[in-house]
Amino acid sequence: ASPRSSFDNLVYSPPKYIINTIKNQPERQRWEAANVVQLTGAEIRQVESDMLELAILTGAKVEVDQSGNVLYTFPMQLERILIQKWIRHRVDTAMAKILPALAYIYRASFGLMLISSIAVVYVALIV
Repeated sequence: ASPRSSFDNLVYSPPKYIINTIKNQPERQRWEAANVVQLTGAEIRQVESDMLELAILTGAKVEVDQSGNVLYTFPMQLERILIQKWIRHRVDTAMAKILPALAYIYRASFGLMLISSIAVVYVALIV
């Protein structure tokens, strides 16, 4: 799957309904959980939790208004940020698997070069 269609390899996979709701209403700058509930029909507790997780993941601005409502201001490049996070997670995962092998190869080649250089010096002293 391409990064644009799948965020399932992230540690947290943001719900599509919130992303689509925010993306489909670009004129709205600030979001409350109640706005998303009104547009999607999802449960308020789940929406609050998902919006907080999405705000943490994307670096959204979170405010509390005078009446106690939590307002989220998501970045305009929401999908781009999520794709970058997805790619970063994939690279980090791959590097975590590759680095131990590279370190072993480096140590082995260093040892091999050390032994061969000692052998060259030994042969040079004998000849």
